[in-house]
Amino acid sequence: MKSQSHVRCTLILLAIVFFTPFISKHSVAQGQKLVPNLFVPAWGGSCQAGFPNVLAGSMFTLHLRNTADRSLRRLAPGWPEGYTLEAALDLPGGQPFVSTPGLIERFRPTPFLTLDDLNEERKLLSGDSAHVNWDHLNAKRFALQFPSDLAGHTVKFRASYRRGDVNIQTRPDALDQPISIIAPCDRSDTARIVASCLFVAWASNDTVRVIALADSMLAHDLSDAIAWNYAYTTALRMRYHYKALSYLERMFQDFGVTDVNEKVGSDSVPRLNRDGPRDAVQQQHYERYRNGLLRQIAREEQQQPQR
Repeated sequence: MKSQSHVRCTLILLAIVFFTPFISKHSVAQGQKLVPNLFVPAWGGSCQAGFPNVLAGSMFTLHLRNTADRSLRRLAPGWPEGYTLEAALDLPGGQPFVSTPGLIERFRPTPFLTLDDLNEERKLLSGDSAHVNWDHLNAKRFALQFPSDLAGHTVKFRASYRRGDVNIQTRPDALDQPISIIAPCDRSDTARIVASCLFVAWASNDTVRVIALADSMLAHDLSDAIAWNYAYTTALRMRYHYKALSYLERMFQDFGVTDVNEKVGSDSVPRLNRDGPRDAVQQQHYERYRNGLLRQIAREEQQQPQR
């Protein structure tokens, strides 16, 4: 799904954005639950590290699992019926959730589908409804972006589902503290903002967008380990072996790693360390992956018809 957030990420580039959920599960009346998970590529920035800090201008995704919705129906485009998102700015600690009028619209929430969602729909349409995973089929997913001018503020989110006689919402006290929106302070932060855009493109299966953002980062000398990780795996899936090689080389040369999946969503992602000391095991992984890609590229070139 194309949205204005894609344009904003591109503007960031021209001017020089496995998961850890931070909202937990809650019970609601009559055992029905609206379970939220908010995913960011990594917490914090160069000047203010770690949770609960997020960079202004960065993107994130909000996933909602609704135990009150177990219907088997084809996925519908657009805003899901019955769902409402709200946001509260600078909510004092211990105070009840009161949404800030017009704030959630500034985050530009945009529904999207994942490969898991589409795979479950494919089962449904093929007549294999007995094996459909309801959580994937009926989960609602939204891409959002922290407005750049909200740096220095805090925000909390709430989601609601109202349909028929069902009226449930996520609890406003899902976090002990609200999210702190911080200003980027160096090029690594700028790269992380763009990486967050790439992450959302990956989550929504927009492979073309993933590759375009990764190539733009290369062109603007921006580097982020998370970005290269998702770009590399996407390029492999698309059999873009030259591009995969470029992303792998940049990831290892700049960060000394070949995989950061287990660290995504944390505050411990690798820091930029171009051509610094390298771990011997990571060096071996890199050389093995790189040599494999070079062999694949050579085979493909041999198969090309001579002109």
